[in-house]
Amino acid sequence: SCHGADEIRSEIAWLHAIGQDTDIGIPTPVGRLDGKTVTEVAIPGEVNPICCAVYSWVPGVMIDDRLTEANVSRLGTLMAQLHDHAAGFSPPDGFRIRTFGYSRDRGNAGCYPHVTTIAVIMQ
Repeated sequence: SCHGADEIRSEIAWLHAIGQDTDIGIPTPVGRLDGKTVTEVAIPGEVNPICCAVYSWVPGVMIDDRLTEANVSRLGTLMAQLHDHAAGFSPPDGFRIRTFGYSRDRGNAGCYPHVTTIAVIMQ
């Protein structure tokens, strides 16, 4: 798995903070019957379990085929809001995420296909 249970729980913590601190529509984790939000699944033949979470759907439409100037401007505004929030975010104890450099340095670029896609588009 690209992300361990601690990393997924950290992602959930940041999404929760974004939801509380901004008006950005964010997906929320869907808890299991026991209330936990992260599940570890054993895969036959694999040494480590796969960790996963299920999130709610955020209403909206895909705009990948409608990249107008207005939509790209709105995307820029959204990215700025996320950067502003990240700059003031105080991670809780145990917060752990991988950065792009972590992934690249360890040969895990496949864990971040959207980063690879953006890099190809930018070339």
